[in-house]
Amino acid sequence: FLVVVMFFEDYIKEPLKYALSDTKKLFVGGVLSLVGMISILFGMFLIILGIMPHMMPEMPHLQAFGILGVILGGGFGLVGLLCLLVISGYYMQIIKHTLNDKNELPEWENFLHMIKKGFLYMVGVSILSILINIPSYLFAIVYAYNDSLIISILDNIISITCSLAVWLIIPLATVNFVAKDRFFAFFY
Repeated sequence: FLVVVMFFEDYIKEPLKYALSDTKKLFVGGVLSLVGMISILFGMFLIILGIMPHMMPEMPHLQAFGILGVILGGGFGLVGLLCLLVISGYYMQIIKHTLNDKNELPEWENFLHMIKKGFLYMVGVSILSILINIPSYLFAIVYAYNDSLIISILDNIISITCSLAVWLIIPLATVNFVAKDRFFAFFY
């Protein structure tokens, strides 16, 4: 019972207290996340609307919207991506504060630095994910040419193993990236 109480204190109560310590900063992060997600979804919607008339000639009334929809959609998508890069950069600052034993949320300042860190984070995570999943990709190619039950089972086992490796390695690589403040620290 004592272990459950200690677990609750250390891993539920304290992190919630930390996250809710400054509701203004939490609100800014929530708004940026919401704006980012809505912008990306709306941008995708506009791009699809812009492409549709060229794919379906029976929709001539949307012809004029075509290129404009793609341009507007790309703009909204870019705004959404920038918001999500800022959120990722802020996440890197939170990790840095935690590593330096600071018990308060970082300020929302220096947005260009947060975009840069967020971009490097997303690139690093993407590269690591691709590298770790190479065995899964290669085995999927083998499975495409030989769809026997054994190959299917092996393909699933390799995919699950690669997913678990990503799940374990990405957080450690992220902390290493923040602690060493160098992009290649992702791969140490």
